[in-house]
Amino acid sequence: MKIMNKWYVRTFPVAALGLLLALSACRPSYEVVRVEGTRAAIDSTWDARPDVEAVTLLVPYKQQVDSVMQQVLGTAALTMEPYRPESLLSNLVADILREAASDVLGKPADMGLVNMGGAAQYPDSWRHNFRGCLRDIAFRECFVCVDGEGDHLAPVV
Repeated sequence: MKIMNKWYVRTFPVAALGLLLALSACRPSYEVVRVEGTRAAIDSTWDARPDVEAVTLLVPYKQQVDSVMQQVLGTAALTMEPYRPESLLSNLVADILREAASDVLGKPADMGLVNMGGAAQYPDSWRHNFRGCLRDIAFRECFVCVDGEGDHLAPVV
């Protein structure tokens, strides 16, 4: 009886054994039986007993952040109310988002689209600072850059 001296005849048993070991090692030794969780209300109850050590640690950072957050970005000459289909406020936010796209696209976006449910009302003579912008816009407006042709835009808008 003559054994063939081909490389795949010698390699196949080793490869098969390695594959068998690899596949058996991929099975986890545990199984998720239950997932539990609760929600913690983020409100003023957490301020009742502040951690003095943490507050002391954060004082210098708070001063730096406050100095940036209080910088006035602009002042409204009249009341800007959000209303549909467009308003001074929604146009302002859309223009800000268009300009912000420059960081991603290298140029302002051709169009800015605003969720009217996320806009707050600004009274006249309101001084707009970073803190107010983050409070009123950042978590209500999603910033997304989409690259596409104009004829694909009409059905979406």
